[in-house]
Amino acid sequence: MPADTGAQNLDHENALLLRRLFTSLQARDHAVMADCYAPSATFRDIAFDLHDRREIHAMWRIICSTTTVTVTIESIEADD
Repeated sequence: MPADTGAQNLDHENALLLRRLFTSLQARDHAVMADCYAPSATFRDIAFDLHDRREIHAMWRIICSTTTVTVTIESIEADD
């Protein structure tokens, strides 16, 4: 099976989801960001250890209301 081209990859549902997440971060739209996560999603980094979409939404709400974030998307590659 041939490798995906960049154009095909941009249309992959996971690539579209990532674009939606980061575009929403740029717009500071925490509700749309939270909607990008499954109800049972988890999120862990050096500051957070979150166990469902409700907790993840609360994190993004705080970040979006207290910080200005600039997002630059240079490349998105996604598959199943």
